Parts: sequence; structure tokens; C-alpha cells
Amino acid sequence: MRFFRPAFVLALLTSVLPWRCLGVVDYPGGVWEEDFATFQVLEPPHYGPGWYLYVGQGSTGEGPVYRAASLDASLSVTGGSLRTYARGHDHLMALVLRNTAERAIESFTLSYAGEQWTLTGAQPGDFLAVGYRVSSSFSAPEQISSRTPGTTVASEFIDMPALRFDAPRFGLTWMNIDGKLDGNRELLSATVNRINWQPGEYLILRWANFNQDGDAMTEQGLGIADIRFSGTLVSSVLTVGTTGQGTVERVPDKAFYAIGEPVELTAVPGRWHAFAQWTDGDLSNPRVVTVEGNATYTAAFEPTEPLETLELGGVTRLAPVGMPAVFVNNAFVPEGPVEHRGSVTVALQTTLPGGTLLYTLDGTDPAVSARLYDVPFEVSRNATVRAVAYDAAFSQAVQTDPIEVRVLPTLHAFTRGGGSVFVDPPAGSYGPEQSAVVTAVPDEGWEFLYWFGDVPMDQTETHQVVLTMTSSLCLEAVFGTGFSTGVIGSGEIHQSPAGDLYPYGTVVRLCAVPASGDAFARWGNAAAGTANPLEFVVDQPGQTVTAIFATLTDNRKSLVVLPLGAGSVLMEPAGNAFARGTRVTLTPVPAPGQVFTGWDDPTEAVSPLVITIGESRVIPAHFTQRPRLQFDDCRPIRSGGPLRLRIEGAPWETDVRLQSSVELQDWSLVDSAITRHGRAQISDWREFAPATRYYRLGP
Repeated sequence: MRFFRPAFVLALLTSVLPWRCLGVVDYPGGVWEEDFATFQVLEPPHYGPGWYLYVGQGSTGEGPVYRAASLDASLSVTGGSLRTYARGHDHLMALVLRNTAERAIESFTLSYAGEQWTLTGAQPGDFLAVGYRVSSSFSAPEQISSRTPGTTVASEFIDMPALRFDAPRFGLTWMNIDGKLDGNRELLSATVNRINWQPGEYLILRWANFNQDGDAMTEQGLGIADIRFSGTLVSSVLTVGTTGQGTVERVPDKAFYAIGEPVELTAVPGRWHAFAQWTDGDLSNPRVVTVEGNATYTAAFEPTEPLETLELGGVTRLAPVGMPAVFVNNAFVPEGPVEHRGSVTVALQTTLPGGTLLYTLDGTDPAVSARLYDVPFEVSRNATVRAVAYDAAFSQAVQTDPIEVRVLPTLHAFTRGGGSVFVDPPAGSYGPEQSAVVTAVPDEGWEFLYWFGDVPMDQTETHQVVLTMTSSLCLEAVFGTGFSTGVIGSGEIHQSPAGDLYPYGTVVRLCAVPASGDAFARWGNAAAGTANPLEFVVDQPGQTVTAIFATLTDNRKSLVVLPLGAGSVLMEPAGNAFARGTRVTLTPVPAPGQVFTGWDDPTEAVSPLVITIGESRVIPAHFTQRPRLQFDDCRPIRSGGPLRLRIEGAPWETDVRLQSSVELQDWSLVDSAITRHGRAQISDWREFAPATRYYRLGP
């Protein structure tokens, strides 16, 4: 099997270092071979994959100096051999392999054929010295010295005597020798063990043509051929185990080890345990073992105090006897943190007979300052639960580990109708500083009007908002639609409130007022019946309500009661037209929190009002229309956030002012707002020391 770098990889590497042979060979395991019979000699600056060639150029105080060489007259590939021609100087040929296997390599076998091709001069004596080294990094400078540190192709090689090729000695004249003949060729092989060649590291194999006793007139031509390399992957497995509670750490920690490799083992006891010994009797900790093959080492740990095992709801915990157990929403939580969206219920228990439990929620020591636990309690914000259990005699105390409870923000986005609200992500964790995109999409025939709730003031009319979830948020999308009226016959419709667009669910009061000589008969189109006035709910897009009037017959008169404000009038008997002389009782019924203020005619300022039908009449009834102040159900009262109040039932597009007091005497302005379709919201962000605050709508 041969492993070669693709030509385009070589081109990239050689463009950076043009004077050296380039192309480190990846070695994924198996057999790597090179017989130079099909070796591709590329034009400079390409010299072949994995080979680095150097030629000597004299000596200095640091020893022989070499410069990078190319395949030329001194170094060539011909006849299936990589050849050197030395004339008074040495040559280095280095093959660089990179371990790309999944494991380390603990040994390798290298074989090659040493060959002699040329001899001239009187003092032959050249030989090829073969050596190797493993390096975590690789560099091949253009000029090196055999004594220069860090030059991976020059110094610190381990000699392989079994692979040394000594050139045969021939006559004293120039000879052209065929290195493929048996007499000029020697097959050499050697195995190296315990090299610990890790993945990603480099193995450098070097052939050095050293001229031992020749001179400047001596030229020896030596070559190498039929190279075969195979490595053995590390297969030794070191297994660690424990008895009791604890772990064993290995340095280095890996799946396989080389024979002879040292490994440090450290026994780390678990909580409430101590290291006792290794099961082979060794008491040292840590200890260093030498890998000699597959082996197992077990550390023994023993408890330092009485322990118990609790199994609750499928969760198991080993801890000191009586240690409080913490439950969050009925789930046993032996360790934190635990996250839940919205508030949670926390419960505690202990196995100490007649035990007493104390706890804190801010991470402080419960043995110093704490609350007495009696029943499960609610946690609505982030908390660190710590608890201590005492036995019946208060002679024994044991604390639980702190349990961090993270109450994640909630996002409640809704609409009363007329469209849909979409949240992205629809059910994310909404941790601090995370964002959610909320989009209001109207149904056909409806329009998006605005947002109520936790929306920045400058985005209340934007159909899509991006909310940073630093706390729980709630918002309502309001959709509106048009509404129209029509008449058949002679008359008109009084409409309250009057507007172009009505939010979903708006109650519109329609009062049909006939012309002289006519009476209201019934409602048509989107409404039906004869009730007048009519409380019509806008819950469909683009509806039309028609009032139908009819001509009065002889001796009958029309009677219409027109409520103005928040109230209605009970008519007895009920009807829209009556015979002359009929007595009708009108009883005003104010809406909750409102007051009847009188009839339009001050001479009829009685309640109830009894009239005798004589002529057709329209009688206005006046009621107050005081806005209703209520807590916003979208943001309930809770500590750590603003108090928001909702104003409902106010006249459209009017100014409302919210005031507060702590003793019902001195009132201060909180804020003001302009109602939208009779609704508004005001938030009180202030913090007060008193626990009780009062609010009212002021003038």
C-alpha cells in the first residue's frame, strides 16, 4: 500500500518553501511502500512526497553544515533507486511520516535495500547510517547543522545499527556499478519498539551518506530502494475501577497506551468518603504505574460518616442520614440548578424522626437565620434554597446542599379576537437577555390597532415587536373592524360610542329614533329583535345593522327612551308604540359604580318615572360614565415589578389621571393617559415603604 499527498497539496506547500523536498506523508496505519520504480520526479520546486534532501557544505564549530538540495547530479531517482553521489561531502535523505491513525503507534518495522552504483578514487569507505526520531512538530530549514537544536532532520537521531549499509570495496579506478546486482545490494530490516508515536506527531527516518575515510577525489554512489514501513498501533488498555464513592483520574488519559508508558493514577474520593487503598494493596495516592499490557487498577473508598440512600420518584441520592430532601413542583431535586417557567412550589422533608426543618431562600446559612418550614411554599423569583434538619432533641443537625431554583420568565401574548398572535420561538427557555419576536396577524376584514401590556411606548402600533426577556412579560393584541348602520323607513339611529373602527368585543349601543308619525319596528341585517335600545357586540368584521321603521296606526304613539352614559332603563310595559292613555313606568338602572343623574326634563326628576302616553316622545335618561379602575389581569400584583392598572369604560379619547395615597388623605399623581376606545393602562414603577397603597382616578 502506498500513501501519497495529492499533487495540489504539494503545490501549495512548495510554494512557501521552494528549496526543499515537500510533502509530509500521512500514515494512517498499515504498510507504506516505495520502490522508486514509479516515483514521480517533479520539476523544481517539487521533489516528491515526503522526502527532504540535504547536501553537506563543510564544517563549522557547530559540526557539519548542510544545505537543502534538489534532485540533480548529486541526488537522483533512476533505475528504481534514490541515489546519492558524494565527493568529499555528505548527503542526508529524510522521509517524514505524520501519524494520522486514531491511536498511538508503539513500534514499527523498516526494511530497505542498500545499493552501490558508482565508485571512483582510491579510498572508498562510504556507508549509509539510518536513524529515526519522533517529534511533536516538524521543521526543515534551508540550512542546518547536525548540532543545531530543533532542526528535526539534522540532530538527535536514534541510530539503527541493523539498518547500516556499508558500501562494498572495489578497485582503484572509476567503476560504473549496477546496484541491482546481488553483490552490490543488501536487504536490511529492523524493528523499533516503545516509540510512543502519538496521533498528529511526526516520525523522521533519515539515511546519512557519511564518507568515513575517503578524500576529495573519492566519489561513492549509494542508493536506497524497496522501502517498506509498517507500524503497530498501541493496543494496551489500562482500566480503572472503584469500590465505594469516588473516581480515578489518569494522566495521560487515553484509550490505549504504549508498552512501557508511565501513567499517573489519582484516586479522588466522593463526598463523605475517603480513599482507603488500591485493591492490590498499594496505599500511595497518586501512584505511577508502567504499562506492560492490559491491566486493571481499582481504588477503594470508605464513608466518613453514616449515610443513607433515598429513592424518591425514581431519583436516588446518597447522603448523610436526615439530610433534607428538596422537592420542586413535587419532583425530588438532589442537586441544582433547576429551571421552571413561572413560579414553583417547594417542599422539604427529612428522615430524622420528629425532625424540625428551617430554610432560607437567599443562600444564607439556615442555622443562623431562617424560616420554620411547615407547609410547601411558592417561589416566584430566582432563589437559592438552603435547609437544615434537627432531630427531636435538637442534638443533631444536617444541612442540604444549596439548590438554585431558576424561575424563567414567561411570555403571555394573546388577543380577545379578530386575529392571531404568533411568538418566535414559540416555547423557548427565555433566559435573561434572550429575545422573543411577537407578531400580530389580523383575520380577514380586521385591522391591527395596537398593543396593550408590556410593549415599549414607541412600538404600541407596530404589528411585530422584539421583546428582551429580562422578566416575565404579557401583552394583548387589539384588532378592530368597521361597523355601519342603515335605516328602512323614516328615522335615524343614535350610535354610542361613535367611531370608524371598533376593537373586537366592543359593545355598541344603538337606539332607533323614528320620525314623526312612525315607530321603530325591528332590527335587520346583523341584528334581530325589537329591543330598543340595542346592545350590539362587534365580533364579526364589517357588520351592518339596519333599523326598520313603520307608520303608526290611528291612536298609537311612539315612545323611545335614550340612555346617555353607563346605564339602562327598564320599561314596563315594554314596547316601542302604545295606545293613547297607556301608563308606562320607566325605571333607571345604573351600571355598577355609576349613578342615575336625571331625565332630560327637570320637571320629571323622579325615579321611577310614570308617564301617560299622549304624544310620541323621546325621553333621554342621564347616567354617569365613570371609568372603572382594576388591576391588570395580564400583569398580576407581584414583588419586584411594576404595578399596572387597567382603566375600562371611559369615554373614547379622553384624558384619565391615576392618583395614589398611603393614608387616603394626601393623593399624588402617578401618571396620566389618553384612552383608546375607552381603555387605557398606567403602570406605577415607584417603590414605597408602606405595604398598603391606595389608587383612584382623579380629576
